[in-house]
Amino acid sequence: MNLEQVKDKTIKLINNYSNSGNLISKNDPNYLDYSLRFNSLIDIAQKEIATVKKIHRVKNISQNPVPNLLENPLYQFDVEQHLDEDLTFEAKQGKAYYFEIDNVADVYVEEYDNGWQVLEHISHTDPKGEYTAYKGLINAYGKVRLRFSGDYVYNIKNRAIYGYSFLTDDDVPPFTRFNRYFMPDDFYQLNKVVFDGNWRESKTYHTTADFFWEQRNVIALNYYNVGAYSIFYFAYPKSIDDDTLDDYELEIDMEAQEAIPYYVAAHVLMDETSLYTTLLAMYNNKLANLDDRTANAPKAVENTMYSSQDIRTF
Repeated sequence: MNLEQVKDKTIKLINNYSNSGNLISKNDPNYLDYSLRFNSLIDIAQKEIATVKKIHRVKNISQNPVPNLLENPLYQFDVEQHLDEDLTFEAKQGKAYYFEIDNVADVYVEEYDNGWQVLEHISHTDPKGEYTAYKGLINAYGKVRLRFSGDYVYNIKNRAIYGYSFLTDDDVPPFTRFNRYFMPDDFYQLNKVVFDGNWRESKTYHTTADFFWEQRNVIALNYYNVGAYSIFYFAYPKSIDDDTLDDYELEIDMEAQEAIPYYVAAHVLMDETSLYTTLLAMYNNKLANLDDRTANAPKAVENTMYSSQDIRTF
């Protein structure tokens, strides 16, 4: 059902569709007193109904971590502390890097060519006391290293040197225990998380609890899980305002759509107590009898190889 059809049913419910067998003009002042309120009331009704008869969506994410060339990659997640001596992390080759630091620091990306040559100097001054991520490309052909230097104490974690090319600095993937992904703007509540991994690792299609929430709309998934995630969630409908066109299709299921004209009709007749009470009771009865199972297949909204968001980790 679209907006125009909802409005048509509402006008009929409030007996303002015709007069003496003649259709009432949509430009009639009395008609406009009702119709100018319709979009806002339809918006309120649809959003309320969507908390009962929920809108099902799915966000698809594919994961396959890029190998970290540093020695003992799992240990590179751990915190190392810079005190008064430089700390170095070396790889036989390197095309990109990633790391996080939490205080004033001087970091050097270097290539070995008859001695260590500085390719890039990163001077971090702010913020202090929280981790900030740095990542970038390395233009080198031989052995490379990250050298953590400076005059002050600071901590380093999630260090990586990648041996593969990326188009831009932003395309370099983060190296963290969990990859963080933003849910879509219409995210309301989580339904379930399904993971479909490699057969040889016995991680075929199954519901999983191997994830965390950070903030209300960021999901963190295990970095080393190789496969595809389907994040099934319940969605908010799009907002309906005065500029929304009449061909906008309601997003809730069809049986739920039929309740909306009763809500709108009741609220445009709030001054007529008996009609308001009757119509609102009919709306509430329809709402109470909705089956919360979905009649429609979930809509896929996104597919992400890995997070390229510049999120500061905790």
